[in-house]
Amino acid sequence: MLLITVFGTLTSSAQFDQFGQALTGQAGQQQSCDPNDPTCQSSVDQSNLQVRNPSVNQQQTLTPQIIVPGQQDNTQTNTQNNNRTQQQNQNLETRLPLDSPTEFQLLVANSIGKMLPIYGVNLFRNLPSTFAPLNMVPVTPDYVVGPGDELLIQMWGQVTLNGRFLVDRSGSIFVPQVGSVHVAGVKFEQMHDFLKSQVARVFKNFDLNVNLGQLRSIQVFVVGQARRPGSYTISSLSTLTNALFATGGPTPQGSLRHIQLKRGGKVVVEFDLYDLLQRGDKSKDEQLLPGDVIYIPPVGPQVAVAGSIRAPAIYELKSSDSTTIGDVLELAAGLTNVASGQRVRLERVDERRRRSMIDIALDAQGRATVMQDGDLLELNAVVSQYKDAVTLRGNVASPGRYTWKPGMRVRDLLPDKEALITRDYWLKRSQLGQPTLTYIPTCLPLTPTAFQICVMEFRLEKRGRIRTGDTPQPGIRI
Repeated sequence: MLLITVFGTLTSSAQFDQFGQALTGQAGQQQSCDPNDPTCQSSVDQSNLQVRNPSVNQQQTLTPQIIVPGQQDNTQTNTQNNNRTQQQNQNLETRLPLDSPTEFQLLVANSIGKMLPIYGVNLFRNLPSTFAPLNMVPVTPDYVVGPGDELLIQMWGQVTLNGRFLVDRSGSIFVPQVGSVHVAGVKFEQMHDFLKSQVARVFKNFDLNVNLGQLRSIQVFVVGQARRPGSYTISSLSTLTNALFATGGPTPQGSLRHIQLKRGGKVVVEFDLYDLLQRGDKSKDEQLLPGDVIYIPPVGPQVAVAGSIRAPAIYELKSSDSTTIGDVLELAAGLTNVASGQRVRLERVDERRRRSMIDIALDAQGRATVMQDGDLLELNAVVSQYKDAVTLRGNVASPGRYTWKPGMRVRDLLPDKEALITRDYWLKRSQLGQPTLTYIPTCLPLTPTAFQICVMEFRLEKRGRIRTGDTPQPGIRI
């Protein structure tokens, strides 16, 4: 026996008529086309080509649109949807591909049965739309002016001036009636007083205002274990974190805790991304200068934390000699609310020969245990066991678990006969006096006439003027 079920949506008669007119109009255009007409022939060939190759120029193919009376044109909506789809596709293109798992990730997955992510790698999954920050953002007071920057100077009083001045390669600007002024190396917060002192040598009784216009570009180098190492030309407002996000961040083999910014052959700052991820600390996010080198060294010692922990992942240790179990649990955001706080299992590679298991108590002495490179820390949840509890189930009013106490009897749980009556009984009894709908009409829009007759029968039956199944007579007003 073969059962075929066809599902459809409820369509009005106007939609059926409009759809039939669209199909008839399309068929009429195909029939009215002269085969000897070369324009007609080319259009037919093009339509056949689009049918054979639907994936080619699919977005540019024009399809007949059926506009139902009473509805608005969906052209604007379709345009917005297409723009949204293109933006989503662009975001997918800028999303970095997945990294292949490291050897330590495979070792941990073989032990616990699932793959743990490397902490902090997902921060660089989505690439920014532009490398440098916006040029219209406010300039920080400690911004150092250099060649290529544009100064907007306005003066009034004894002298009037309103102009744009570009800092040349020597670091100077030429102010009319004042001369050449060397401004390279001056911080933006000191620029007002500096220019006023220079102009005061020629004029008096004046005031001025100075601002920054177009900012210069600088060249920096990103090397080491970066996803896209190389030379970059960026805005002078860029910082160390801007460059890290633009280059995709460190690879899985790169360090997140010892990123170095080198300037003039010396390490200016060593940036720890864990400070930014866990505490939001950007105090060491140094502003970049021309010729800076960002070096990402290889990853340091790593440990894995799994089980009943708030953030299970693979973490990089700041130091392999002083990081304890308590420090690692703090990196992983602590235990969950159902974790067992008594013991923890530590899986360790002994002298790079074999793996061993150690049971450590989570007391003060156990939390002070020093972690080593390649350790796996696993915490278990509490056992689903109740202490001093009695479970009541069945045809009772309040099933559940109750506290057990010495000398407890069954009548303490079932004090009277009302405790044996379920809540469903009282619910059904309260619904006895409620009115119910005895007739639900089903009007399928097979034809406009049949649909109107069905609605007419339903309205007349509600008024008590006809019975179900009677045909309305002409002259009856609804």
